[in-house]
This record gives sequence, structure tokens and C-alpha cells, in this order.
Amino acid sequence: MRSNAIQRILMITNYKISLKFTVDAIDSLCYTDQVDPTITCPSDITVFPSQVSWNAPNANDDLDTMIDIECTPSSGSTFAVDQTSTVTCTATDNAGNSVECTFMVTVGRSLMASCTSHLTAIIYDNR
Repeated sequence: MRSNAIQRILMITNYKISLKFTVDAIDSLCYTDQVDPTITCPSDITVFPSQVSWNAPNANDDLDTMIDIECTPSSGSTFAVDQTSTVTCTATDNAGNSVECTFMVTVGRSLMASCTSHLTAIIYDNR
């Protein structure tokens, strides 16, 4: 619209004018993040209590510094005794790219609980 106004002015006055324009253009390069983040899960866990906690997995991305990490079941969950369960952790970047890792949680019976039925108490009286 501005260039049309300048052309009209030039036609009306019939002068020959040399114009120099400087245009500041912003390069609208649009990059779509299509690269999945990376994730490293904790090592497999073998414990005796059924409530298990672990450190959050490490995750990195080529563009994002904040990556959403979610584990199912979550740290602090109670697991069944004498069973091995799979924990799946997912890291998702701001573009929605995601990657998963898994690790195993094995909950055993405590040594005390498994031995109590076989103990016999012997009391000595040394008076």
C-alpha cells in the first residue's frame, strides 16, 4: 500500500526521483522439532519392602531444556511381594516427541518374615 502511494505521488508531480528503501526483514525460518528426546532409566531394582522409590530417569533433547518425564507406576508406589513388575518411563519434549524406557522392580519377602516360622526361642537362665 505504501508503494502505491509513492507511485501516485510520482505520477502527479511528474518528477523523476530516485528512491532507496531499506527493508528490515526477519527470516521466518520455521524449524519443526522431529527428533525424539533421549532417556536413561534407573537400573533394575530388587528390594524387600513393597513401597519402592527411585531417582527420576535422565532425559535430554536437542532443542528443549524442560522435558516432561512420567513413570508408570510412579516412584513411591507399592508393588506386589514376590513379583517382578515393569516400570515404564516416558520422556516428552515440547513438540510432543516422546521416547520410553523400562526397568524391572522385584519385591521379595524380607529375610525376617521368611524365617520367623522356623525359629525356636531358647532361653537360658544362668542364675
